[in-house]
Amino acid sequence: AEVDCAGTALADHAAGVLGSLGHTLPDGYTSELAPARQRFIEHVGGCLEAGVALFFDYGYARDEYYHPQRTSGTLRCFHRHRAHDDPLILTGRQDISVHVDFTAIAEAAVGAGLTVAGFTTQAEFLIASGLLDACGELDPASRAYAELTARIKRLTLPSQMGEAVKVMALARSFDGTLSGFSGRDRRGRL
Repeated sequence: AEVDCAGTALADHAAGVLGSLGHTLPDGYTSELAPARQRFIEHVGGCLEAGVALFFDYGYARDEYYHPQRTSGTLRCFHRHRAHDDPLILTGRQDISVHVDFTAIAEAAVGAGLTVAGFTTQAEFLIASGLLDACGELDPASRAYAELTARIKRLTLPSQMGEAVKVMALARSFDGTLSGFSGRDRRGRL
């Protein structure tokens, strides 16, 4: 009976996600669901009396996460810095990861009494937060400058982590300004 309840709950969750999409998915489409994230966000909401919680992770808004062309989902495995798609090999020796459906996070946050105070890419967040100012005091001809700019490029370039990683701010009883979200506001995509 427990398995049936879990299966029913997962099927209901899947039906809710599919019903919220503005498109249908092709036959054979495979993707991930993460209903436990809702409980995690509810827990965060229960702990946050006043302030902001920031979340940085690989992910998409729901329409992009469940895009008809993303037929294999987002599950990726990593072993010794090499990516592959088979979670059933290298048991216990590889990292297994999926991207985040940020629309689901936003829905859970609102359900927990939080507000989505910001949503953007990592690049936009870091640049708006003054990341480039870190180079201002270094000599452009120095090794330290070259190393720092290489790190900044990895964090901000679209071909690196800049577009793939998103940043979301969830808030309660917060009236301040979040400079990291002063650039492009992507909450409308959620």
